[in-house]
Amino acid sequence: MFVRLLYNIDSNPPFGDFALYYNFITMAKALSMIDVSEINGHPWKDELTEQLEDLQHEDGYWVNSNTMEWEGVPELSTAYAILALQAFQEISGDLWMEVILASPADLVVYDPQGRSCSKDMCNIPGATFEVDATGRQIVTLLELESGHYCLVFHGTGDGIIHLTVNGRRGSEIISTVLKEFEIKVNEVWESDVLISSLVGALTIDIEEPEIVTVPGDLDHDSDCDGNDRAILRASLGKCDGDAGYNAECDYDSDGCISYADYRVWYGYYRDYMTSQ
Repeated sequence: MFVRLLYNIDSNPPFGDFALYYNFITMAKALSMIDVSEINGHPWKDELTEQLEDLQHEDGYWVNSNTMEWEGVPELSTAYAILALQAFQEISGDLWMEVILASPADLVVYDPQGRSCSKDMCNIPGATFEVDATGRQIVTLLELESGHYCLVFHGTGDGIIHLTVNGRRGSEIISTVLKEFEIKVNEVWESDVLISSLVGALTIDIEEPEIVTVPGDLDHDSDCDGNDRAILRASLGKCDGDAGYNAECDYDSDGCISYADYRVWYGYYRDYMTSQ
């Protein structure tokens, strides 16, 4: 019901034309942030653009017909209209982003289409992955698009994540976001990144990283499947000190990998498959 009430390009329900342009900008920013393209079958970006085109005066300004509201001042209505349109405009081609990671973790970046860039493969158009002379992992994204990116960190040791995300225009850094958090070996953390024009030409909003390790995920690819089963079975019967012993498979921490550990793993596997 909330979304249906929020989506209205003809009025500001239940207030009619009161604060109409404020409703436009609030709606545009909110729906852009949650990455919604349609509401009840309506392509809201196209419809809002058409509505603002219809409301624009020949001289290029906007003004609320409700002169009892502050939007009766053309300067304010015009500012709200421009900001509403800016909230979902395409990112300018001269703007790009770089993700820099200095920590005991492997970095994977996913774009809004689900394509990835990491040390193993980079199939995001216009993206590159490199490790500099100091060991920092750097993912460069030259062809940004509005939407949600995802940063995934696979722990290779215990330590502090030092994450830097720069928004750039050409060679100039126009914004910087820094994040730090502690990670342990084999943990998987991720952080959502919203790329938009909510404030200025390029807005980079990064959520606080959260741990997303999947129980039973022995190959650290964020799922629990047959590949993980193969890893555990390869370690069955091995004890601490034996070749092939894998401490991650020792769920009961008794120093040996037995069918008791397999039963624990299988419970994780069953739960994961049920959730998919």
